[in-house]
Amino acid sequence: MMRSVFPFLLCCSLQPCSALLPAQTPPAAPEKGQEKKPPAKLQEWPALKPADQDRVASLVSQFRKDKPEGRKAAADNLVALGDGTTPYLIRLISDRDEATNEQIFAVFDRVLGPQHAALLARECKSNKPDIRRYFVRRLCSFVDPDMKPVLQAATKDTDSDIAFFGQLGLLALRDTSTLDAVIDRSRTDWNGIRALAAEVLPAARSDEMGRAVAEKIAKGTTQVQAAGLRLFRYLGTKEQAVIPRTYLTAEDSNVKKEAINAMRALYGEQPIENLSVFDSFRMAKEWANK
Repeated sequence: MMRSVFPFLLCCSLQPCSALLPAQTPPAAPEKGQEKKPPAKLQEWPALKPADQDRVASLVSQFRKDKPEGRKAAADNLVALGDGTTPYLIRLISDRDEATNEQIFAVFDRVLGPQHAALLARECKSNKPDIRRYFVRRLCSFVDPDMKPVLQAATKDTDSDIAFFGQLGLLALRDTSTLDAVIDRSRTDWNGIRALAAEVLPAARSDEMGRAVAEKIAKGTTQVQAAGLRLFRYLGTKEQAVIPRTYLTAEDSNVKKEAINAMRALYGEQPIENLSVFDSFRMAKEWANK
């Protein structure tokens, strides 16, 4: 029954929803000259003084010490030295020292940003999986259209996580060619990807993306429906709330739960990942009346 009414509902979702949703004031357009501009991309790493170059390896050696305060002090000192430490730190990443790698990546989290995208893209061809994995993930989080070719190349990586970061990054850029792959990962590893999905996918929120996900949900199994509704939280619009509302009456408890969470997200509330079956029935009725 649910599939048979979907085309009608999808059509409805494209029409004004004043009867279903409260009136919303559209956001004010930015004044001319006030649009937020992306930072200029650096093409070279800032130069590091020779004395500071020598300090990098010494500070990284502290990451191998047992005392947390020593590791924190080393990280703080590396951050203070700035982004010029990055090429030296990259050389110290080893396939045999995952713990130290994680400490180095934590430093990168603090000093690298969208302005470094072009420089990070160069590292996505590294022969070290840990390096590729970190930098493709960061590029995914920047949602930078200039990085689309790098993300496309990453989708062909033999490492499944790297390939997924490329797929998610493309989806965040409104490239629906990776939608099936991201839905599948949402189905099998939602706990592992949901924080990153929540971070990057809202940039693609639109009527177009909401409809693309809705079509996959309508044609899919209950597992695909649940996984697709998880993505609808971040890709669908509030005006399309009629779509997850349809699945509030689903017989499958997981589909019902994810429909509730999609409604919550669209209305500015936090999803409840561990929603019980009992609470699902109660909340489904509440959301059906909104």
